[in-house]
Amino acid sequence: MSLTKDQQVHQLIQQSERILVLIPANATGDHYAAATAWAHFFTGLEKKIDIASSSIDSLRTRYDFLTPPPTSLTSLSGLRDFVLSFNTKHNHILGNRTEIIGDEYKIFVTPEKGSLDPRDFSILPVHFAYDCLIILGSPNRAALGSLAEENPDIFYEIPIINIDCHPDNEQFGQINLIDLTASSLAEISLEVFGSFDPNALTQTVAECLLTGLMIATESFQKKTTTPKAFQLAAKLIDLGADQQRLVQYLFKTQPLHILKLWGHIMQKMQWNETLHLLSGVITIEDLDLAQAARTDIPLVLEKIITHTAPDTLLMILFESNQSTIDAFLHSRVHTRLELLQQTLIHDAVSITLDSDTLTLTFNDTSADTTQKLLLEKLGK
Repeated sequence: MSLTKDQQVHQLIQQSERILVLIPANATGDHYAAATAWAHFFTGLEKKIDIASSSIDSLRTRYDFLTPPPTSLTSLSGLRDFVLSFNTKHNHILGNRTEIIGDEYKIFVTPEKGSLDPRDFSILPVHFAYDCLIILGSPNRAALGSLAEENPDIFYEIPIINIDCHPDNEQFGQINLIDLTASSLAEISLEVFGSFDPNALTQTVAECLLTGLMIATESFQKKTTTPKAFQLAAKLIDLGADQQRLVQYLFKTQPLHILKLWGHIMQKMQWNETLHLLSGVITIEDLDLAQAARTDIPLVLEKIITHTAPDTLLMILFESNQSTIDAFLHSRVHTRLELLQQTLIHDAVSITLDSDTLTLTFNDTSADTTQKLLLEKLGK
């Protein structure tokens, strides 16, 4: 009898000694909270587990009320070893030493006799440092940004557990745990944890999961919030998660840099009555003045949308210093974002729809050109 997907996930994790959890470059609070829950849960089961994202530092700062993961990485290094192998059938090696000279790492080898035949040595790759790769909430590999660009081999040589709750996922894992009925990554993660030791569901893990659940459902106010989400929240509260504390941090108390960025964005906003569109352009200088990060932009849009009419579309264009324009479109009408995603899929170099935010990146363009393109598409 073949194993179910849940059983396959359980078996692969059980067999793995070291696990790597990846979340997208444009990760949200749900991504970070779920990944942090994974780190704490499996550390409690004495598994070695790292989480990584190019935006992990800003996420840790934004959600500093959560117990941070034991290990979080913004880049990956030392992923695998290479062996310099010598055939000593005809000539033994008596000794070796290494030395770093300038930009060169040299290995000095002393043969027993004569010189070495180049045909007698080779460089062989050995196993990666990780046994299992878990990717949370990423529609494809490209959404992982620099982590995927700089380390393409890991996706072909390490088994992948692909976990998501969005329909645009490309099912790129060896095990694809995609639940379109789930309200959040936290919900799917809790179900996975349930097949392991229930005692490992500590208060710390519960607070991480409840945080992700509350972010994804906007404190259970989104129309897509299911009865199951309320049931899971009750379970997490029973496990010790302090809901009122989390509400205070997530929705009532805002860090100073978020308030500053909110102000900068509102100063740039313009209203388009025809499209019911509130839009603006901000630059890297605006972020610097607010001491904010690119990943804070969707969060501010979530705050602004609560003060607008239900059919309002928010759009922020961000000019970086890397010849790229990022567009963030936020709406409470999810079908509108899905239609925009289909319309713009061939215009952007990357496009991600997560919760109520559509994120697009355009290369070698200007904010004016990108704004004209988007207004034209929105008009249609």
